[in-house]
Amino acid sequence: MKTNLFLTAALSLSFCLASTAQTLPAYLPADGLVGWWPFNGNANDESGDNFNLFNTGANLHPDRFGNNNQSYWVGNGGSLTYTGPSITGGESFTYSFWMKTNQNLNEFQDWIFSEDGENENGIPTGIWFFFNPFSKNLGIVHPAVSYAGILSCPFPGIDEWHHVVVEGPVSYRVYIDGQLASTGGSQ
Repeated sequence: MKTNLFLTAALSLSFCLASTAQTLPAYLPADGLVGWWPFNGNANDESGDNFNLFNTGANLHPDRFGNNNQSYWVGNGGSLTYTGPSITGGESFTYSFWMKTNQNLNEFQDWIFSEDGENENGIPTGIWFFFNPFSKNLGIVHPAVSYAGILSCPFPGIDEWHHVVVEGPVSYRVYIDGQLASTGGSQ
């Protein structure tokens, strides 16, 4: 079963999506949709599954269209985290989000999003996304596989919005702006 997770996030380092609605918009694939975070002033999941994110110091920011409070700045210690039952359950998944980076970061790496779920056997099934401002790489960590990271790929531009899609977990693929950017790792 393929799981679609739409974080549609923007990263300045910010996380974003531009949409406000209580019902799902027509452009979202309802079949298999597990989570959708439009960031319309909060980090709540509006898919109906209640996978709300915990905000640890991330600040609301304008999204890629300039709409205020529609994305999150997650740099310099801020992050969005989900803790609870596993979102993906270790099944195939797709995360899709918008991301923008800047160079005004003072940390080794900035956590973008982390899902710290476990399956019914207590095995970690989460995934963590981070950005390294020094190497300009987007990184992915799957705690059940390796805390050192599954893969890392160069991020194409500073102060520009890019669409990122990550598929996994059997073989990870990262697409940036529709182009395959990296493959590797496995569960």
